[in-house]
Amino acid sequence: MLNKVINLKIDNMKWNTFRLGEIAEEISERVDHPSESDLKKFVGLQNFISGDLNVKNFESTENLTSAAKSFKAGDILFARRNAYLKRASLVNFDGVCSGDAFVLRENHELIEPGFLAFIVNSPALWTYANSNAEGTMSKRVKWRDLAAFEVKLPPIEEQKRISDLLWSKNTNLEMLESLLSKALVARKAYFQAKISSDECVRNKWHSEKLKNFASIVRGSSPRPAGSPELFNGSFLPWVTVGSLTKNTSPFLLKDQVKSCLTEKGAQQTRIIPPNTVLLSNSGYSLGVPRILTFEAGANDGVAAFLELEGLQKEYLYYFLDSITDHLRNRIAAGADQPNLNTTRIGNLEIPVLPIYIQEEIVREMLSFDETINSIIVSLKSGREVLIEMLKHIFSK
Repeated sequence: MLNKVINLKIDNMKWNTFRLGEIAEEISERVDHPSESDLKKFVGLQNFISGDLNVKNFESTENLTSAAKSFKAGDILFARRNAYLKRASLVNFDGVCSGDAFVLRENHELIEPGFLAFIVNSPALWTYANSNAEGTMSKRVKWRDLAAFEVKLPPIEEQKRISDLLWSKNTNLEMLESLLSKALVARKAYFQAKISSDECVRNKWHSEKLKNFASIVRGSSPRPAGSPELFNGSFLPWVTVGSLTKNTSPFLLKDQVKSCLTEKGAQQTRIIPPNTVLLSNSGYSLGVPRILTFEAGANDGVAAFLELEGLQKEYLYYFLDSITDHLRNRIAAGADQPNLNTTRIGNLEIPVLPIYIQEEIVREMLSFDETINSIIVSLKSGREVLIEMLKHIFSK
């Protein structure tokens, strides 16, 4: 059925089997002082996006003080730490990367340029990589193990045909990603336009500090971190900064939170009631709000607006969403680990509109989000199809 839908027309039973170490080599060229080199782009583990075929994000080497690995355009960067996150992508520029990434260079006598990006993102390879990862808190894959992974390859001409099809599919996904990014920016701008409209001015809106409308508290993390007596249980859902930043919907649903505390762990955290607005307040992902729809514990990287009065929770959500960049660039304190304490959050001023106007704005924003959600659904479906294609092509 899959062949008919995507028209692959392949028979990999006739392909030759190669080890990954035969079709690619690991490049480990050290750059001791990246900021003084001609290489201006740095790719850290935080710049990888799980499942992406291309590296899209990078940082400047200007302030990079530690040594790094160099790579060239056309190489594959493979994050060897925490392989379960599935981070491996083709890079289209020269630069340096974290030592926790492999730099893999294709053997073009055996493989079409760029074809390795599909292999390293196939379900078969990630299953293999995870089963061979070693370590406790942060498992790593060794190149000697990854190099032993076996994959069937078609002749070069067949690789070109398949590659064209897969890259075309990936281009469609990138167009959807771009559309989603623009829609999210437009959502922020639309909200700001609504709260500064003539109607709001006529109703004599004014600004007040957030602390006047809610008790703003931080979550609390059980100690010691990672203890099996406290974490990885099934008693109470456990909300972290990552839980807030993985989705763009206003509402955080229970099935979106994968971690739970044990009963003992739940006694050492702050329990947040449902229908509470949350805000990430630590790290480079700070300033992301969500509305909790279930009872949960929260770690200390999450702030909660308890006992909210005078503001619609959705109105507060869209306000916070519209000022994320402001929070990160102007309000957060701490150079190495930016954070928002509850005092800084409480002193933020929000336009106070009559409840009926807040409700009208919220209805419009929720309608806006329906469009965004349709893009997300299309993007998710497209990614699933691409994964199924890779699974089919590189099946044993």
